[in-house]
Amino acid sequence: VSAALAVLAAGAVVVPLDPQIDDRALGAVLADCMPRAVVTTSEYLRRLGRLDPAGDARVVLLDVAQQHPQSWWRLQGEAGATLPRAGPDDVAVLFYTSGTTGEPK
Repeated sequence: VSAALAVLAAGAVVVPLDPQIDDRALGAVLADCMPRAVVTTSEYLRRLGRLDPAGDARVVLLDVAQQHPQSWWRLQGEAGATLPRAGPDDVAVLFYTSGTTGEPK
């Protein structure tokens, strides 16, 4: 929840994913939404490495020490970032859904 609120406060779009999503569906969703950043944990980072769907997306890890190069703590030290202001007509969240047999839509 904190990560989603931080993404929204930064003027970006949240794409929440079910941690139980299978690899095929995960790859399809990430290829479709083309994320600039993926906020995840070390456990799921291994899945991303196998799939390589995120391309050049920056990976931010929630469960590593402050000193880790991909730790979310590092975001606090980045100076000079100008965040966009979200407007009432801007997309805030992108949900992918599917039926029991379909591709995420």
